[in-house]
Amino acid sequence: MTTKNKTAERLIHASAAVNLKHHTHYLGYARPTQGRFNRSRLPNPIDVLHQLDIITEKANSKGYLKLRCPFHKDGNEKTPSLNLHKTTGHYRCHACGTKGTDILAFYMGITDKSFVEAAKDLGVWEVKHDR
Repeated sequence: MTTKNKTAERLIHASAAVNLKHHTHYLGYARPTQGRFNRSRLPNPIDVLHQLDIITEKANSKGYLKLRCPFHKDGNEKTPSLNLHKTTGHYRCHACGTKGTDILAFYMGITDKSFVEAAKDLGVWEVKHDR
């Protein structure tokens, strides 16, 4: 066999191996839910806190609510150390360092749900319908 044919044969086997790897990667996994996240439909953080039965203190002048951090391991925090913005949902605990950018991240952390499950619970996951 010539060198040119050996090189061509190696390329064919390498290509088949790559294709096999890509095609078998998704075998056994369920197809992801068709839909998309719509950030503009995120609920008011105060409503989500009421839904989760979390008690808050008054908001300060910058719009942050103080509450006891639900992410602490021991769960017996005496003074509120978590600040959550009442309109954006941005939060940060000054004791344990937990932080997030919106109320969806907060909800995911509390309920231990995936992104899609939490988005569906909060009503911000729009299902795409085939026509």
